Amino acid sequence: MKFNQEIFPKLAQQDTEDEKNHNEVNDIDFENFYEKHRNFFEHYAQDSSITVKSHRELPPQQQGTFAIDLKNGDMYIAMDVFQKAGYGDEASFFAFLNEYEHFRELRELTNYNNPQTKETGQKIWRKHYRKISKSKGLAILDSCLDDIKMNRTVLERAPTLNDIKDTLYTTFNFPEDNMEKQPLHLQLAYALLRRQMLPNRETIVDPRVQQVIEKIESLQIGNKQMLDVMTAPETNMAIRLKLQEAFIEPEFIKLLEEAKQELAKQKEKDSQSEGGEQGGEQGGEQGGEQGGEQGGEQGGEQGGEQGGEQQESNIEKNKNKESYSNERGSSQAGYSEAASGKENPFKELSEEDIFEKAYKEYAEHNPQATSIESIQQAMKDYANSERISSKSMEELQLEAIAKREGIQKSDLVDYQKFWSKIENLENPETSTKIVDELRDVFKKIITKRQPPRQQLKTSLEEGTEIDDYVSVVAGGVTGNFEDKIWQDLEKVEKPHRLVGNFDVSFICDRSGSMYGEKAQQQQIAIGLFLEMFREFSVDIENSMLSSDSKLDIRTEVWGFGDESQVEIIKPMDKELSQKDRVHTYKTLQSAPGNSTLDYRPLQEIAANLDDDVVERISNKEYRKVVIVITDGISSNKTKLKEELWNLREKGITVVAIGVGSEAEKIIANYQPNGILCSDPRHLGSITGDLLKDITKEL
Repeated sequence: MKFNQEIFPKLAQQDTEDEKNHNEVNDIDFENFYEKHRNFFEHYAQDSSITVKSHRELPPQQQGTFAIDLKNGDMYIAMDVFQKAGYGDEASFFAFLNEYEHFRELRELTNYNNPQTKETGQKIWRKHYRKISKSKGLAILDSCLDDIKMNRTVLERAPTLNDIKDTLYTTFNFPEDNMEKQPLHLQLAYALLRRQMLPNRETIVDPRVQQVIEKIESLQIGNKQMLDVMTAPETNMAIRLKLQEAFIEPEFIKLLEEAKQELAKQKEKDSQSEGGEQGGEQGGEQGGEQGGEQGGEQGGEQGGEQGGEQQESNIEKNKNKESYSNERGSSQAGYSEAASGKENPFKELSEEDIFEKAYKEYAEHNPQATSIESIQQAMKDYANSERISSKSMEELQLEAIAKREGIQKSDLVDYQKFWSKIENLENPETSTKIVDELRDVFKKIITKRQPPRQQLKTSLEEGTEIDDYVSVVAGGVTGNFEDKIWQDLEKVEKPHRLVGNFDVSFICDRSGSMYGEKAQQQQIAIGLFLEMFREFSVDIENSMLSSDSKLDIRTEVWGFGDESQVEIIKPMDKELSQKDRVHTYKTLQSAPGNSTLDYRPLQEIAANLDDDVVERISNKEYRKVVIVITDGISSNKTKLKEELWNLREKGITVVAIGVGSEAEKIIANYQPNGILCSDPRHLGSITGDLLKDITKEL
């Protein structure tokens, strides 16, 4: 995914000042949102061909909501959709990723084709759209079930967002544990979603709804729950819709009809109560008048008493029914005031009219960023476009990425195959994937930088026996601790002096002797370094460390051989675009040099160091490491020695990995930091160990 850089078109001159101010606020919100989370988005999206743009790029009548263009792979976002609903930045962030995953799901649906049933994604969508466009209830059910799948996908790709998900569902979406006041069919939709999102919270529903939920959750596909299969991240939307239609929608519709019947009966009772009240009033008046005419004062009193008693009785009945209505009718169903007919209260009303209040409440707490109508139009545009072809969705995405980055599709495919090999590379000593080992190291570094923690401090000497173990455990639960056992909370400080900047420069040998196996292993080593540091940077940003604990990681890649190969292959930056990755990979395939001018990149790096960086290095606030990979003896050992001394004098660590038959002589020139790699095939695992070593003090 990428963000369109030209997201803020100039406002039309004819806009009023108020309109301008409103537009500018929304645009600034989008810009800030993008800048704050850009690195995470780019890492999260990886090789997706979706381009994120501002809704301000849409025609005026389409602005203010999310929109998608499946044909061109564009997603238009309007973050104020969530902000208006009261979402904070983190909740908006999670909601955006949900919408992003929904976009990806729709693109996968367009490519669905079952040759046996001759069903296509477009055909399945058209049927589904006709259904949810006619029933708001079914649209809500679909949204709830889809949210399970989307949220599972987000959390699978970014598990650190689980706390944000919990906050979103307990604060905004479904904060109440008891859902019995909702219409029966909505209880089912809400509970299916809430139970998946908040498994540790109780969700209370009507016993009839609970019975349906248990039935749905008991359904199996193979040895897995059907609900789990249909909402799994890897399940195509077409399969989810087919399972949903076959096993969940029939139960939902039954509850919908039952909710309607309950409301109809309640309205009928309310109508009878109103009639009884009116009859009581009329009886009182008629009785009083009749009594006055027939028997003077006595008849008037008798008739008045009879009419009054009848009125009082009817009023009391009405009160009881009104109370029942408040408990089971109005509060449960939230029907519209329009449903006030006497004969059949719902005869002329639509489903949306009957449950107007409840549906409106759902929309307020669960803002739908992209309308159903907008999705339908995007699907139609896609179906009518020239992009429909025999090409797979993966091929179309690769073409879009290549076009966007200005690279060849074949190069992109080669790099992806190359990286899949690196991901499966194992440490021969532990038989564990190197990338997994590095992720564990990075996780520990981030944990070390988390805020200070608090722990209970005991006043007992080590080895003292605790007689009343039960009271100690109970105290741990209630927070009431015995003085003899526990003292106040003790603050355990984390290390206060932490490196704030970490730069790594890779210097790669492109001399002729590297051609073949050694060049390929060098590609793997550099690819591993770059990709893992990029992932580390995103994890740090996502952990939301304080400014005192923040760590910025930057990388660069240099080449050497002859003077013409002394160049920056990848510039110093914490960003690593797809173009950078492919370019570095391709450049390191060739080895045209006839010399080993390894000292030249060292010269250039030293020349670019300013006094501020050197001072911060001496204060241990900044760390810089230079890693040289080479298979040959330097063409100028004297110059090499000078440049090594120059950099090390400034506090910079220079490490060399000597590859091949000359490895021992190479590392002798780079002492004391030389690593022997006689067999080029071990370069990848040696690189992984080096990466763990240079990051252990962060």
